[in-house]
Amino acid sequence: MRAIGFPSRCGTRCSALALIAVTGAAVALIGGAALAEATVVTGQKIAFTSGRAGNPEIYVMNAGGTGVRRLTHSSRCDGFPRWSPDGQQILFYSQRSGGGDVWIMNSDGSHERDLTRNPAHDGVGSWSPDGGKIVFDSTRDGPNDQIYVMRADGRGVVRLTTDPASDHNAVWSPGGQSIAFTTDRDGGNSEIYVMNADGSEPRDLTQSRSVDDHAAWSPDGKLLAFDSQRQGKTSVYVMNADGSGLRRLASGAEPAWSPDGRKIVYTILPKPRHAPDLYVMNADGRGQKKLTTGGDSASWSQAAR
Repeated sequence: MRAIGFPSRCGTRCSALALIAVTGAAVALIGGAALAEATVVTGQKIAFTSGRAGNPEIYVMNAGGTGVRRLTHSSRCDGFPRWSPDGQQILFYSQRSGGGDVWIMNSDGSHERDLTRNPAHDGVGSWSPDGGKIVFDSTRDGPNDQIYVMRADGRGVVRLTTDPASDHNAVWSPGGQSIAFTTDRDGGNSEIYVMNADGSEPRDLTQSRSVDDHAAWSPDGKLLAFDSQRQGKTSVYVMNADGSGLRRLASGAEPAWSPDGRKIVYTILPKPRHAPDLYVMNADGRGQKKLTTGGDSASWSQAAR
């Protein structure tokens, strides 16, 4: 993952989290955005990354911020949790194997296991709607990220993209037929593309000269929210699934939809060298409300806990 929010390069990713653990602040990185605690919201629970113990680890708490409990206990970086569709498992990124792999654990932190076991950089992507597959990006076949899919047990890895540019931040559509992703294949500028789930027919949705990143499907698959710097300041936009009907919602980045499609959770950088905060707003951009201090990279699970 990279561009406006968390970068795809795994080393940079955890270096930034380590900085937060030491200083309590984030610095502006790629695209002028900042890194902070990676947060995932699922129904009544939030899984998130924090350096509060001196090392980036994954924690879980109630949606209101109470009942904080640490899930991972590693001397290396753990972060970027992603709940499974049924809420029973958490996908996450870890450097405990050396380079950076896609890991999985039960929602209570038990039964941790490395899914990718590859010396290249593997970045966490997203689950298929049925929870049977995982799409992710990796540099295993070259210097730039490409998109791959594997079964939820880590087997059966298949490469989906083969462009010499970097493809990353892949997200599966709710219906399972399409995958949206970020790519710089158009002259080095990040755009939101969509392709069939088998990697065929990639097409540019945003067609902008600015940095567009972090696509998020609405639960009904009709809309895509994303962040962009097209007006000089990183903001959350929404468009129809075919790229039409573009409209700006609010300043912020890394949007994610609530299960009912009525709200969007996103991040705002309040001040330079400060950690971003997690906010929530109505799907039309109104009713903006601060959800938590020190949160980023939110993902709202479709399963209530």
